[in-house]
Amino acid sequence: MGFLVLAVAALGSAQSYRSVGHGDLMRGRDRQKIEDAKIVFTRSTFSLSIGIKDGRRVIVSGDAEGSGNRRKVFVKNVDGIRNPSGSGEIRMDRDGLKEIDISGDSDSGRYSIKFSGRAENDDRPPSNGGGASAGGNTTGEGRYRLGRDEGKVKKLVFSLKESGEITVTVKGDKMRDVTFIGRWSGNGDNRSFTITRGVRGDDVSGSGTLRLSEDRKEIRSLDATGQIGRDRFTLSFRDK
Repeated sequence: MGFLVLAVAALGSAQSYRSVGHGDLMRGRDRQKIEDAKIVFTRSTFSLSIGIKDGRRVIVSGDAEGSGNRRKVFVKNVDGIRNPSGSGEIRMDRDGLKEIDISGDSDSGRYSIKFSGRAENDDRPPSNGGGASAGGNTTGEGRYRLGRDEGKVKKLVFSLKESGEITVTVKGDKMRDVTFIGRWSGNGDNRSFTITRGVRGDDVSGSGTLRLSEDRKEIRSLDATGQIGRDRFTLSFRDK
């Protein structure tokens, strides 16, 4: 496969759903905010990727039962939790992943995953504001790493729409252009965002932050982390 190509293989009758939204991952008394989630179902299994507010991804997997818009899930693995067990329900509709309600036990005690999502194509502005739109391109320096591959970033082309959608295209040496699409929030120069897909609908998820120039036509800095297929990616960029 070519260097830094966004791709996902179709796995038989696999079905995937994703949404931005809000929720909590609880481990004992430790609460971590969830900003987005994606789930993939095969005939009898599931793999859930949840985006934590600090930029990390947590993968939950196990067995699944049922069909249609409600599925019962039985947890076998959770990143960062030793010997988890548990169960719950996942609810979807034609717009995406709507609700996650999972709880169980592990060697370190109880845990739970609660999430409410909204459709990626929901054009309502983000709930915490949104501010003015922005767009343009910026020349600078940065690094993009996908799995074991790494490339130098030379330019970002970006668009932040009033609807809350963000598109960022990463350009660099010895790498193909990579485009991320998601939802942004915030006001002024500093914005945060979640990544929900690639330009061709690729299996991409993540989150990050960026700082705009005063005229909002350039990006002063951008940092993002996430998942493309089974590989982690990181992106760091600063203007010149």
